[in-house]
Amino acid sequence: MKRKRVAVLISGRGSNMEALIRATKAPDYPAEIVLVLSDNREAKGLETARSEGIAARAVARSSHGSKRAHEEAIQQALDEAGVEIVCLAGFMRLLSGEFLRTMEGPDHQHPPFPVCRSTRGSTPTPAPSRRAMRPMAARCITSPPEWMKAL
Repeated sequence: MKRKRVAVLISGRGSNMEALIRATKAPDYPAEIVLVLSDNREAKGLETARSEGIAARAVARSSHGSKRAHEEAIQQALDEAGVEIVCLAGFMRLLSGEFLRTMEGPDHQHPPFPVCRSTRGSTPTPAPSRRAMRPMAARCITSPPEWMKAL
């Protein structure tokens, strides 16, 4: 079985990421974590990933002149790693609609890889709002809802 290539985006200690790492250790798990990115250079989760043999790096917002430049740097890292699935596990930055649209396929109906979001609390934000773009736990988007395409 060919395992899907996953990137996990974090902002802090990476407790959600640790659960994903544990899950990927099962031989029949359909994915492998190939990259961990953080917007925080001091995120403890980066060291945790490295200790597990996973490539990890910080792409700090402060190192980029604009939100767009920051998101382009994230996208470049994802592309370089050949990522098929992105999991936002406690990633505490809002992502622009433009960035999310870069994940759509050529027909702009389905992204080439799902985006998993993780949030505070146990239920996703129901309202189609900018707040709903905050990370949400264990919810995978395989086709963005109409309201997300409009962002």
